[in-house]
Amino acid sequence: MLTMQNAGEGLNANLDKPIPPLSKSGNEQQSVSGVDTLLIQRKFAAALARKCATDFQRLNDFEQELREQGFDDAAKKYSHALWRWVMEQTPDDLLVKINELTPSHFKFPDDDDSWHDITVDKLHYLYSRALFLTGLQYEKAHDAKWYRSFAHEFFVADKLADMEVFEALAAFKQRRRFKKEIHREQTAAWGHLKYNVLRAWLAGGLWKLPNDGERAERLNRLLGLQSKQDRISEKGFKTARERLKLVSLLRASDSPSS
Repeated sequence: MLTMQNAGEGLNANLDKPIPPLSKSGNEQQSVSGVDTLLIQRKFAAALARKCATDFQRLNDFEQELREQGFDDAAKKYSHALWRWVMEQTPDDLLVKINELTPSHFKFPDDDDSWHDITVDKLHYLYSRALFLTGLQYEKAHDAKWYRSFAHEFFVADKLADMEVFEALAAFKQRRRFKKEIHREQTAAWGHLKYNVLRAWLAGGLWKLPNDGERAERLNRLLGLQSKQDRISEKGFKTARERLKLVSLLRASDSPSS
């Protein structure tokens, strides 16, 4: 499980929006301090991909793919898709609130309050928030350790008065767990499959495979899905990939449906 701490390892640089302030603009702009959000987002995405490659036990393969033709373009598309997924779940008023936060809202007083750190912390919160709201609907929501991994996010959510986080938690307690037969093709619309596709797109080498059938097969292996009920179908994978607007090496067959 990716936490704010281990996802941020190696992030001390400059993604699709200037920070501060965060916005939903896709422009590659720079802030007055000379640091642009686009680069920070890409650094974050790269750290996430490396962590996922380690979780998938294919770090050596991932490091070799770093040098392959097409990887840099795939990495940019992956970062853009990742942050689009996050921002789709981020209310506009939350962006206004989070831009008003200072390092003291995220850190203990003796921590380094550099501008780089507060930028990364804001992105960490938005990413982890999206991860929590998505995971709350699935089996992870029954794991006490999973809740504990979001302790820092609850702290920040309180500072932001981000009631959607707490309302989602309260609502989960009042409803029954989703039935397993409501599965892969439908979860593409909920975001869980989309997140797994994102998680494995770069880290699992899905970006360089020739078609969605092979990508779905590899994703099933990476996630350890063996039973017919659990396995991700080619159709479900394609739906999630198209909604993420991910393409592989600009193949015509990968063009998102209009």
